[in-house]
Amino acid sequence: MQILVTGATGFLGTHLVEALVARGHTVRAVVRPSSNTEHLARLGATWVVASLEGGGGLAEAVVGVDAVVHAAGGGQAASLEVLDAQNHGSTCQILDALVASGQPLQRFVLVSSLAASGPSSDGRPRPVDVEPAPISDYGRSKVRAEAATLARRDAFPVSILRPPGVYGPGDTRLLGLFRAASRGLLPVVGRGHSASFVYGSDCAAAIVAMLERPHDSGAIYTVCDGGAHATESLARAVATAVSRRGRLVRIPAALLPPAAAVSRLVAALRGRPNILGPDKVRELRQRHWVCDHERIERELGWKPEVPLDEGLAQTAAWYRQQGLLPS
Repeated sequence: MQILVTGATGFLGTHLVEALVARGHTVRAVVRPSSNTEHLARLGATWVVASLEGGGGLAEAVVGVDAVVHAAGGGQAASLEVLDAQNHGSTCQILDALVASGQPLQRFVLVSSLAASGPSSDGRPRPVDVEPAPISDYGRSKVRAEAATLARRDAFPVSILRPPGVYGPGDTRLLGLFRAASRGLLPVVGRGHSASFVYGSDCAAAIVAMLERPHDSGAIYTVCDGGAHATESLARAVATAVSRRGRLVRIPAALLPPAAAVSRLVAALRGRPNILGPDKVRELRQRHWVCDHERIERELGWKPEVPLDEGLAQTAAWYRQQGLLPS
């Protein structure tokens, strides 16, 4: 198949392009003028410069493709309008371009987020067929993107993937936790919290399965590495990955808002995005962010291959190779 991929130069997108090429598919990426396309070139992928916000160039990008994976999106933005444009707006733009083209499409896959589903109140995965209950602006923007996708389910087959925390070599969102562990500190928020995770290449393999294996239009799937992980267990697993014995440092949830205020000030002074905004605080205060992979395993035969301890070890090794952690 010739597959159009948005977000192809990002963390998950990079894993996805590698997986698609390995399976013999032809990849065309949607990129910005400033995107680094060296990795795409090495893999033999092609690319089209287009705007997911304004739609410019998308009509040309979709010509002749058999399937589309919309993996681009944003979690940090200066305003609600920008956040919505990155997630909901970009989805509408590419869907509109596909409909306007009038060409047949084998599958459209939207990479959403567990944030769209919302947290679990009892530690058990929320079924994908219940009404979404997002608690963050990011989650709500993903729900709107999902709704736009499902509205096209009769025009061509559509599917939605809601991954939890995706991690692995190439991603730096867990770097702060690794660095703390390398200093012997294991910070955890509250008590009794749990979360699901999936390794980057495993998440990419799930998307490939959604493209290659027949299933109903409108299907929604979640993926994880096998279950929920207590945050204490995660912190200790990170310590093992960096070959240290760390001490748990509990952070009361009540301290998150003032910490967010400090983070906002530091980000403003440094001219960088604020990684601990109100959205992130609301999410961190929830006890359970969990899902399962029962449906995608039953319907598409996908199962995770990389357990948490192995994935964290490979992530630590990559951090060291990049000079982000001490050897």
